[in-house]
Amino acid sequence: MNRAPAFQFYPDKYLAGTEHLSDAAERAYMRIMCWMWLHSETQYSMPNNDEFWNLVTKKNGKKLQKVRQEIMRDGFQLFKVEGDFIVSNGLRKEALKQQDHREKRRSAANARWKQKESKCNASASDLHMQDDDPLQCSPSVSPSPPVSVSPTVKDKPIDSPAGESCQTSQKRFDPQGPEIMLSRYLAELMRKNNPDVKITDSQLLTKWPKQVDLMLRVDKRKKEDIGALIEWSQQDMFWQSNILSMAKVRKHFDKLILNSRESASSSSQSKLHRDLENINAGVDEAYAARERGETWKPKL
Repeated sequence: MNRAPAFQFYPDKYLAGTEHLSDAAERAYMRIMCWMWLHSETQYSMPNNDEFWNLVTKKNGKKLQKVRQEIMRDGFQLFKVEGDFIVSNGLRKEALKQQDHREKRRSAANARWKQKESKCNASASDLHMQDDDPLQCSPSVSPSPPVSVSPTVKDKPIDSPAGESCQTSQKRFDPQGPEIMLSRYLAELMRKNNPDVKITDSQLLTKWPKQVDLMLRVDKRKKEDIGALIEWSQQDMFWQSNILSMAKVRKHFDKLILNSRESASSSSQSKLHRDLENINAGVDEAYAARERGETWKPKL
């Protein structure tokens, strides 16, 4: 399952719910909450037996019995017993809320991709409205005289007799296929980063689609993954100046995957550290207020 590294912490509710606990019981309660979130399958439950209570709270014997009684005291019970497990209703709500948030973000991302895919379809269709073959010579241009090629050149001679259009030997791609749509997508993001970037029709309709075709057929990449890495590379300060063609996307594909994962992990770790610092600061302030005989109120 996709496991979020942190959960929302509400100091006012925490202090109100743990006011009756001793310091040892309060620390044990917080350790159980953290263990549930990080290690249980549901993120909000723990087996209700002595082995797990001892493992998580690091208490045993009479000390374990005392903190367990405080936490599960009638009228102040902090965990609900469901079968062989104890359950935190607060963590259950948080886990379901975060799962719903992830699903909404995933749906929104899919919708954005479909919208961009539709725009690419429209852009590619516009290029083909005047002529079915965008690489075909315009009939208004006078044909060039025959071009003789030296016998030392390996390429075959190219002739363009009168009344005959010159045809490219490059493979033609479906304007609504992923090859051209992904090429259009890369061009669109590059132009957002640099409106003066030079991108030719030959790149959009032949060279870049060819690289996408190789990624799909030879490298066995998925078009969704290619699109996602194109988007990420053009948002990253380092890669947006290095990924300026589809050939570069193909060349650095595996590096882009690793870097994008490291970036996501770094962002999650930073948020986790900030949350833990806020929790520790709140708990320290609460303990200090208790020692002074004052009622601590969280800063909103």
